[in-house]
Amino acid sequence: MVTINIAKDFSKYPIGREGEFSGKTFREKHLLPHLINDVDLIVVDFDGVYGYPGSSFLEEAFAGLVRNGSINSSDFFKKINIVNLESSIVEEIESYVSDAGNDI
Repeated sequence: MVTINIAKDFSKYPIGREGEFSGKTFREKHLLPHLINDVDLIVVDFDGVYGYPGSSFLEEAFAGLVRNGSINSSDFFKKINIVNLESSIVEEIESYVSDAGNDI
């Protein structure tokens, strides 16, 4: 198991699809390496992040994994656990991931 605290390991202000602190950058630098190394569980901790990350960050970071073929949507829910976000935002992420899986 590995835990990624977004505020400490990435940015307190994650934002957008592309750019220095974007969903794409988070996905490529923090999520993909652990998936490639076949870590059994990745905990993504939002504790310390200011405000709530926007939908563009969340969709690109998490659904982007499914869209680019790094993981399928059913395995996503087994391997990635998102903590310290309101349940409605976690449900939003789950919806993005499911939709990305349906698009494949």
